[in-house]
Amino acid sequence: KGQAIADSLKFDEARTRTALIDEQLADAGWSFDEHEDNQRRVAREVRVAPFASNPSNQGFADYVLYAATGKPLAVLAAKRASVELEKGRAQAELYADALEKMTGQRPGSLYTNGVDTMLWDDAQKHPPRRVFGFPSPDSLAWLVQQRSTRKSLRLVPSSAEIAGRLYQLEAIQRV
Repeated sequence: KGQAIADSLKFDEARTRTALIDEQLADAGWSFDEHEDNQRRVAREVRVAPFASNPSNQGFADYVLYAATGKPLAVLAAKRASVELEKGRAQAELYADALEKMTGQRPGSLYTNGVDTMLWDDAQKHPPRRVFGFPSPDSLAWLVQQRSTRKSLRLVPSSAEIAGRLYQLEAIQRV
C-alpha cells in the first residue's frame, strides 16, 4: 500500500529525501546540524573516493551517519520513492567500500526509497534485512562495535551456575 502511494506522488529523488527520508532520520534521533552533538550528525552528499562504475570517477554518498568519534556508522543510499528498493544496494556497497578506505572503519549500509528501508551489515556476513524506521545512533554504534567484541561460542566456557549438571554441561559442549 505504501509503495502505491509513493508511486502516485511521483516524487523525484530530491523530494523523496526532503519529504520522507530527512523526516524519518530526524525521528530516529539524527540531526542535520553539523555544529550540534557529533554523535547525531548526518552529512548529505559527502564526497567519497573514486569508483570504477562511475563515469566521472568520483561519487557523493547521499547520506553518511557519523558517530561521536567522527567515524561513519552507516552510509545511506537514497532512491526516489517510485524506484525499486534493491537498486540502492550496489550503490550503498560502493559508498561503504569507499568510506572504509577513507576512514579505516566499515560502515553499515542502508538503502531506501523513502517507503521501505533495508539494513545490511556485510562486514559480519549478514544478509540485508528490512527495517521499519531508521536505526538510532546508539543502535548503529552497537552494530559496528559488535564486530570487534563478538566472541565465538566455542570460546565461551559453560557456567555451572546456569547448567551445573554433568549431562547439561556435556550437551552444551556438543552443541
